[in-house]
Amino acid sequence: ALGNEVLRKAQRLSLLTVPAYDPELRGETAPYCEKMHTETDLTRGWRLLIDRVSKRPVDLVEKYIAPPIENWLVRLFCETAVTPNQVTLLAIAFALAGASLFYQGWFFLAVFFAWVAVVLDGVDGKLARVKLMTSPVGKLEHVAGFFYENAWYLALAARLARTHDPVAWHVGLLITG
Repeated sequence: ALGNEVLRKAQRLSLLTVPAYDPELRGETAPYCEKMHTETDLTRGWRLLIDRVSKRPVDLVEKYIAPPIENWLVRLFCETAVTPNQVTLLAIAFALAGASLFYQGWFFLAVFFAWVAVVLDGVDGKLARVKLMTSPVGKLEHVAGFFYENAWYLALAARLARTHDPVAWHVGLLITG
């Protein structure tokens, strides 16, 4: 009923006038309009919405492995009071813990923590777009990602330089450079 009320009051918009390229999503995404009548339509609609708010992946992990986990978490968090900024803070906490674990030599656990941080990094943006909670602060979240990813390399390099070969430190600096 609410959808019909919105349609009655909304101005008509030709989908052809909506630009296909979205800089925030790093790619083209055609606009769409779907009718929802049944629970099956609603489930399909959620999948469509969450898939359409995904940024275009830049690597194989982001394209094939992380999305099912991210989408499951987004659906889960949509029904709660969890905010995208809370997910971002959790991602940063996991990322920094991962860097610490790399430095301490707990490599498998460090990789797990880094993986969780990467997944949560995808979740926060999708959740913000689905819940319509984007903000200027959220747009700067990629800066934190840049720093914590480089912290992983430097922590790993520092550990390997301390325990195996001092050249590892130079390699870590080269990678981050």
